[in-house]
Amino acid sequence: MEHREIQLNTVDNLKLYGQVWRNEQSPKAVVLLIHGLGEHSSRYKHWVQRFIAKGFAVTSIDYRGHGRSEGKRGFSKSYHLLLQDINILHEKTEELFPLVPVIIYGHSLGGNIALNYVLVYRPCISGMIITSPWLRLARNPGKAELLIAKIIARLYPSYTASTKLNPEYLSHLDKVINDYKADPLVHDKIGARLYLEAKEAGEYAMRSIHKINIPMLLMHGSHDKITSAHASSNFVKNAGFRTQFKLWKGLYHELHHEEENDRIFAYIMQWFQELPALAAKSKSDGYF
Repeated sequence: MEHREIQLNTVDNLKLYGQVWRNEQSPKAVVLLIHGLGEHSSRYKHWVQRFIAKGFAVTSIDYRGHGRSEGKRGFSKSYHLLLQDINILHEKTEELFPLVPVIIYGHSLGGNIALNYVLVYRPCISGMIITSPWLRLARNPGKAELLIAKIIARLYPSYTASTKLNPEYLSHLDKVINDYKADPLVHDKIGARLYLEAKEAGEYAMRSIHKINIPMLLMHGSHDKITSAHASSNFVKNAGFRTQFKLWKGLYHELHHEEENDRIFAYIMQWFQELPALAAKSKSDGYF
């Protein structure tokens, strides 16, 4: 497996840390991976290796305020800047892998970002994999909490606070929890403005699934205590044949870090086998 580190520059002059994984042979597709809040792309190395072994390439960044990228931890001046950063990664991906199909893979906040990137930018991609997306949180804040967040966002736009995320809600595996706690690149911060805009972006995606006309695999653990599996279930109710939903009973937030990850990856590979037929049908319907 070939691994490269890259640097991407944002529209507001931040340096983003990026990674590219590939085999020497030409990949059948490239997976553009978008990580979740507070973490970074290197936490997916074991998952990347599975894709590489199956003939895919993978590109990813630590988005602003995360991992090895620049920016205050958990802070972005606006949510839209995150979408611009993903667009920069997408352009770089197409430069590195011309004419190779692109699949966007977004997890948690990364799922929120992936959905809104497709809705806003309408990129030329062949499909999406969305896991445990932040459409809504498992616990929605009260009116008083929202009001406080709005006041802080207006008066102190660079202020960040703890997400109070419990690492034990990530996975049933102790090693995953312990590694997360010990990881120096992990943080628990989010800015008030980013929180409010991400919350609204999740609601916008909920209202707009009918506008997404490319094949999508959406998966969620039924016992996720971080993001709402119920919201994901409702999200796909207005979807057509291009969207496939899988609820994994009893699993937590990070499906790729659960003990059943072999079954989960096999399910993804099965979806990939069906993808050409879905794409062909979509083309006949005028969506590609």
